[in-house]
Amino acid sequence: MDDLDVIRAGPELVNAKTGKWLTPADVEAPVVILLHGFTSHGRYLQRMADLLIGHSFTVGILNYDSYVGIDKAAEALAACLEPIERPLIAQRWAIVAHSMGGLVARYFVQRRQSNVHRGLCWLALLGTPNRGTLSAEVVDYMLDWAEWLTLPYPYPRDTAGRSAKQLTGNDDTQLVRLLNLGSSSDLTLPVLSVSGGLAFLEVGEAKRSLRSRLTSEALQKLIADKPNDGLVPESSSNLERVVPPKSSNRFEHMVDYYNYTSTNHTYLTTNYVIANRIAQWLQERCFKPSEESA
Repeated sequence: MDDLDVIRAGPELVNAKTGKWLTPADVEAPVVILLHGFTSHGRYLQRMADLLIGHSFTVGILNYDSYVGIDKAAEALAACLEPIERPLIAQRWAIVAHSMGGLVARYFVQRRQSNVHRGLCWLALLGTPNRGTLSAEVVDYMLDWAEWLTLPYPYPRDTAGRSAKQLTGNDDTQLVRLLNLGSSSDLTLPVLSVSGGLAFLEVGEAKRSLRSRLTSEALQKLIADKPNDGLVPESSSNLERVVPPKSSNRFEHMVDYYNYTSTNHTYLTTNYVIANRIAQWLQERCFKPSEESA
């Protein structure tokens, strides 16, 4: 996958199997769209994409400018899905999102009106800070973590930028808070949220480097809420604990997987067991032919 300058060229939806832009001709099976998190690039989602491809899904990875705002990222998603709208609706599709990407997915579903919603059947949110209200210091560590994970971002980082303000609850519109209000959070499609249980975040090449240890110690003092995945508390990633329950909500939260206590924010997307559980969930509860169509 070539690295596109999404600031100048705009967002892109990449066929995870070929590394080229996803076209209508590529959509020959149920579709899974992968969304990366704050400051990152979709390259770190490739391992999960490969597994989902092995389960006979068409997989697209959205690369977008994550600094300009959660709402702007949702607009980017809508714009990139528009060219494949007809086959997407026909085949049905789902979103699997990591970290801030989960808030992008939720905003797309809850706040943006789009024809492709007719084919959307499921969301999976991995380590998503559904409560928002992260501190500016935590967001700064997110920047460090993302640069280690997907190489340095070649443009200025700013903890006072639009996405950062939304994540810290310091934006004028209070975007995350509004997503969680009962009047606007009625997600009628099924949602699976997934937590990690290792309160340690790698920042640097060595897994237990001095930098990582010092970073994690500082983060734990800031987070002060356990269990957490080293960056996001379970009380925030568990959507059932954030959104007021309604009869139409169909939320599940997953922590009952092998290696939960040694899986942190980074490795939620590269955990083999999690990826296979998601694939199984998709096959059984989302893309299984309904009785009406049988």
